[in-house]
Amino acid sequence: MYYDSYKNDQLMKQFGNNIFEIEALYFTLDKSERRKYLQEHPELKQYWDEKKKYNEQIDMSIIAVANMLPEGKPMQLRSDTVMTTQQDILGKTVLEALQKTQEQKHYEMPWSELSKMFSDSQLRLMVDYIELGKAYPDSMSDKLNYIASKMGIGVDRLLALMKYAYIYNR
Repeated sequence: MYYDSYKNDQLMKQFGNNIFEIEALYFTLDKSERRKYLQEHPELKQYWDEKKKYNEQIDMSIIAVANMLPEGKPMQLRSDTVMTTQQDILGKTVLEALQKTQEQKHYEMPWSELSKMFSDSQLRLMVDYIELGKAYPDSMSDKLNYIASKMGIGVDRLLALMKYAYIYNR
């Protein structure tokens, strides 16, 4: 909440108090009307670029803080739980699944692991994106969507994770 409030305050100072209404109206228009609307409101593209930069900074801050948090206790069943054979099997399976889920830390992954998910040419594109801020080609979107969905996160989070790993965990 804090980060979003700060971001929104800064964006309103830069683009005016009605920038959110201008953006909302854009998304209610048919695709054919959007081009004309963008011509009438060129600040929208600048706003989206700045919003993306703020979101990336927020993601990096959250990841940095998350990496400082101590590890919690693993999931456990209550000691007074009495189980039948079927429940015992199910209970252990559920417990193991919960513990594995808890152990998976998507917010902290070394660059060496993330880089294995890409071909050499794709990896060069991603490094250019991270180091130089170059846009990656549309052809990379499918790959990023696939990897993000396998990890159970969104593409924006995957990109933030990759940036953090590249900068801090190489």
